[in-house]
Order: sequence, then structure tokens, then C-alpha cells
Amino acid sequence: MNVADNYFSPADISVIKGDSVTWTFTTGTTHNVTFTDGGGSSGDTAGPSVKWGRVFNSTGTFNYSCTIHHMTGSVLVTLN
Repeated sequence: MNVADNYFSPADISVIKGDSVTWTFTTGTTHNVTFTDGGGSSGDTAGPSVKWGRVFNSTGTFNYSCTIHHMTGSVLVTLN
């Protein structure tokens, strides 16, 4: 997943329970990846090539945003 100038690419993805997802900050603009479920935040970060990740150990839809620029996305976690 990429964090670019004011967008996530892709913004929405599907993974299997137990998978990890890594966001790569691709520009020098400061962004963050912050989950609404309290499951963590990258903190305010600028790239290029800075990475932050999360492991998803339960199923469901996990919404996230950049609280600086109001970009949004979601991770759908399924059993298989």
C-alpha cells in the first residue's frame, strides 16, 4: 500500500486473517495511517520509502485514515 500526495493507493484491500499489511510513504509530505478501532497509528511520517505495518489477527473491516488530510481507506480481513 502506498501513501502518496493526499491519497492511499489502493485505499481498500482484502487480506486473510493473520496477514500483515505494509504502508510505504512515497513522498516527503507528512501523512499518517490511523485506525479507528484503536489498532495503532504510524504517527506523523514523511517519506520517501518510510514503511509502517500492521498484522490483522481478527476478521472484519478495519477503517483507517490520514488525520492530517482526511484520506480514508479500509482493510477487509476474511478467514480465507
